[in-house]
Amino acid sequence: MKKPVNIIFLLILLFAIVQVYTLVHEGAHALTAMVFGGEVTKIDVNLFGGNPHVSYSGNFSSLQRALISIAGPVVPVLLWFLIMGFVHKQKPLIQQKIILLLSFGIFGTLIPNIFIPVVYELGGNVAGEDMGKFLAYTGMNGFLVAGVVFLVLGLGVWLFSKKIKMVEALKSRFATST
Repeated sequence: MKKPVNIIFLLILLFAIVQVYTLVHEGAHALTAMVFGGEVTKIDVNLFGGNPHVSYSGNFSSLQRALISIAGPVVPVLLWFLIMGFVHKQKPLIQQKIILLLSFGIFGTLIPNIFIPVVYELGGNVAGEDMGKFLAYTGMNGFLVAGVVFLVLGLGVWLFSKKIKMVEALKSRFATST
């Protein structure tokens, strides 16, 4: 009976982490727009699916538009690194599981941001993606940006491996109870 309860708990926890990530991501866009003097006209987070987004108005420079676009993906990653600064291997296993789910979620958001700049450089349509907007507004080289994101991902994986008893957390996560 313990295993179904653990699975339900982990699914609820995963749902909560996704919702918090979405709020932070969209909130970062909104806050950055407001910092540059814009007005947020709509925030649609839609916690049960859909297409979360922020609408804003204002007279922004290309650099400001680039920073508004990239704030969504960057702020959750920065917060993750901050959280990882406080994580120690001696934390209780439940906290290890939370960090495990959170970390895999952050890694999962970084991976597309490695490929989007490459697709952008190869002429693909990524205009609707935050990273695509960032590249269009800045004119930065997509291959260089992909390399930087890849290094951030590598640093995150390295930090994660140093901070988490991953083998124990995974064993506990997938262990069967008797």
